Amino acid sequence: MNTEEQKPIEVSIKSSAPATETASGAQPKSSKLSIIGAIVILAAIFGYGLNWVFNVIPDQAPFLLFSYAVGLTMIFLPCTLPLAFVIVPLSMGKAPRKGIGMALAFSLGVIITLSIYGMLIGVLGNVLGIARVEMAKNILYALAGLFGITIALGELGLINFKMPMYSGGGPGFIQKQGDYLKAMLLGLFLGNIGVGCPNPLFNAVILPQIIVEASAWRGFLIMFIHALGRVTPLLLLAFLAILGVNATGFLIRHKKRVAKSTAWAMVFVGGFLFMIGAFGHDGYTYSGIHSVLEKITQEEFITNILGEKIKTLGHGHEVPTGAYLSYAVWAMLFLWLAPMWWWYSKEKSKLRDMTLEEEKNRAPYLNAKKWFLAATSAFLIITFGWALPHQFLYHSSHAEMPPVSVDIRAAGQYGLLPNMPILFEMDVKDALKAKLQDVMEYDHERLIHVIAINDDFNFFTHIHPEDETVLTTDMFDKGIFPFHLTFPGAGRYLIAANFKYKGEAVSFTKIFDVGQRNISSLEKDFSREKTFEGYNVAFNGEEKIIAGREAHIKYTISKDVHPVANLAPYLGAAMHFAIVSADLSSFAHTHGTLTDESMYTMMDGHDNSDGHHEFDFIRRVSAHGGPTEDSRGLMNDNEEHEDLPSAFGPDIYFHYAFPRPGIYAIFGEFEHEGKVVTTKFMVEVEPSADKGMGSLMINHGH
Repeated sequence: MNTEEQKPIEVSIKSSAPATETASGAQPKSSKLSIIGAIVILAAIFGYGLNWVFNVIPDQAPFLLFSYAVGLTMIFLPCTLPLAFVIVPLSMGKAPRKGIGMALAFSLGVIITLSIYGMLIGVLGNVLGIARVEMAKNILYALAGLFGITIALGELGLINFKMPMYSGGGPGFIQKQGDYLKAMLLGLFLGNIGVGCPNPLFNAVILPQIIVEASAWRGFLIMFIHALGRVTPLLLLAFLAILGVNATGFLIRHKKRVAKSTAWAMVFVGGFLFMIGAFGHDGYTYSGIHSVLEKITQEEFITNILGEKIKTLGHGHEVPTGAYLSYAVWAMLFLWLAPMWWWYSKEKSKLRDMTLEEEKNRAPYLNAKKWFLAATSAFLIITFGWALPHQFLYHSSHAEMPPVSVDIRAAGQYGLLPNMPILFEMDVKDALKAKLQDVMEYDHERLIHVIAINDDFNFFTHIHPEDETVLTTDMFDKGIFPFHLTFPGAGRYLIAANFKYKGEAVSFTKIFDVGQRNISSLEKDFSREKTFEGYNVAFNGEEKIIAGREAHIKYTISKDVHPVANLAPYLGAAMHFAIVSADLSSFAHTHGTLTDESMYTMMDGHDNSDGHHEFDFIRRVSAHGGPTEDSRGLMNDNEEHEDLPSAFGPDIYFHYAFPRPGIYAIFGEFEHEGKVVTTKFMVEVEPSADKGMGSLMINHGH
């Protein structure tokens, strides 16, 4: 074999330039100043970009700019950082022009490879028609976890899979090319390494967006911009190397130790990501890890900075149900423990090839390692296999939040079509095996409220399964409650369900794509006075609505120029309101009052900020005393609605804290002379000075 092919990539490229060119001390002053200027610019972009991506709300950010900023964060992960071990040796010790050329050629190769992957992912989305972002995200997490573990096993010497940027030689045809072409081909070759990088923002936002857009061109463009972000810090390190500043010196000197540490870290991160991907958010919640990390850090720890921006790991307020969920943590433990004992077994087998003296010196070390691994294994099994899941289940059974899971699905249908009745089923499961007849309670005269809204705000409906069919004992036993919806056109629809569980308000939302979904266009209408079915409704609110602060709004209803003073209660409330954000990520069902006093704590809120199909439990405190009789003749002593006169008006008050900046639609329903009238207004919510932290506090629902 050609010995040149066996050389590590980082030292296999030799400059053919004369010695006078490569002497760093011979760099012209003007060249140094130019490089210093480039370093300052790149450092500023890198620093500002990191600050921006750690503070921006993804759904409020320009997507391409967000994609670039996510690329900047990749330098901290083990799938991108090792590229520095390639680009720095390529650039250092050369004349400025040659060093810059080599760095740019390598970066170009990386960009081309990642862009091609983006195009292929876009084509895949178009061929498969994948619009289920949650499923796509879980698949990507599982693949990223397995890929990370594969890299780690190779670095630990357990399998024959070496990361080329560390120690493997590049393909022979690369080694035979000229310097610039060789650098670009290395970039093309090594650009493959970071495709499955376990970055929450990359796996849960960037890749699913490419799949959903299902466009080869958009996939290419998004990944091209993202790749520019990835190579920005690499170019910064390369330019520093050209000046003689080797920012990777420590890592290179301790490369073997860094590689081993990174490998073991990848084993644990990879196992964790695989569990989330294979078992979903429910598996992560059931493991109990979420609850502990949230207590320690007040939010997610492993993806505290990145994942929090998209609520990647969600908020585990429910007790998920499913026979398979108990296996989630054991799958993770297997992926953690198997490599540890595999490594020990392989190290022990080496004793057979050693001399007696070598074996004598090595045996105590392996014996100590054996007991260390045994203690570590016992700790991990007891902590993650037993203690955390049991603590979560115990806490959930004694906590204020209801131990119930909810899902909505289209019965027997994969593709949803417009203009035809579609049967849906709401699936309710009690984790404590309680009978639903005993724990589900009527709320505002109905057992279950279902609301559907489309993403252009031109469709709204508020229905109740018990109005469609009698709720039978079999439905309660199986936890399946059917209802029908007819969608007026293709598009994206949010379906929300609300009910009470032992006095606690439960809200669940899920997003469905109907027909051939195209890019929706939202027609903004911020009018403050409109006519609905012959009723004139004035919307009087604050001049500026700030995210995280309670807004106070008054509806004034009139007809034929005369105030309507004989409005009637509708489903036990002066008025029902549904508030939804333009991206359908935030939804709340609230109720109007007859006073202008803040009724903030009456809110039944659900903030679905990452598009997760999950639900929150929010304790309601309302100003009502006394029982309410629902339409089925049942008395509910737990109802705490406002005492309403039989006739009131024309003013109805509405109090709500919008969780984040953006455009929202407010749908309202009131009743007059037996007729239910639906209203719709739009508001634009401005960001708060605390960059949205108020939204996290408001919707936590603990």
